[in-house]
Amino acid sequence: MDETTPSPTLPASTPTDTFLGKLKEQSFSILVMVAVVYYQHTLWQADRARLELDLTRKDSILTAVVEAERTRLVEREKYLIGQRDQFIDMLKEQAAVCRMKHPLGSE
Repeated sequence: MDETTPSPTLPASTPTDTFLGKLKEQSFSILVMVAVVYYQHTLWQADRARLELDLTRKDSILTAVVEAERTRLVEREKYLIGQRDQFIDMLKEQAAVCRMKHPLGSE
């Protein structure tokens, strides 16, 4: 060899060169992992939207059931109060008839 010809030496490897070299080697794996993460994210968003819709539906059903039950109980209370009032009026009438038939001072 000639002294004027430089001897072949390996270039100095910097951390950046090493990182970029490994990145080129693993780029397909990285893309696959990013695609998987993106797919999982879209599935999660779809599940979340479905669950929110289910929650909204259940809330509206629950509200309707509670309101119907409340209305039914209010009507039942009115009916029972009316029955009680009729019974009290009937007892008053019977008491009045008994007083008329059997006055207190006539024994």
